[in-house]
Amino acid sequence: MNTQCSAITRSGTRCPNRVRTDSDHCFAHDPGLADQRERGRKQGGHGRSNIVRAQKALPKDAQGVADLLLWAMHATANGELHPSILSAVSTGARAYVEVTRGATLEVRFAELEAMLREQAKEGAA
Repeated sequence: MNTQCSAITRSGTRCPNRVRTDSDHCFAHDPGLADQRERGRKQGGHGRSNIVRAQKALPKDAQGVADLLLWAMHATANGELHPSILSAVSTGARAYVEVTRGATLEVRFAELEAMLREQAKEGAA
């Protein structure tokens, strides 16, 4: 049995990949796996989208605020929500982000100050 894929690449050479069990093709060229490859491409692209990356970067407690803001934007675009309500939601979300950012910075500064004090003590000893 041949272990090299029988597909011909765009450059005109034979695919160097190993064949799958009971097939003459590798995963990338097996015609029976086209649907599986397409689903994988879609999932891969979804996970790399800017929206997904931004959602992953959000603190867990901010996810609800982001969801509310996104819903309000869609509802306003569809004519289901008055723009003034979207404006109020946006203002509230902005205030929440500022408060959260300030609290996070306070904690980080406190941790850095504690580390510096500890290093100063070790250096003095």
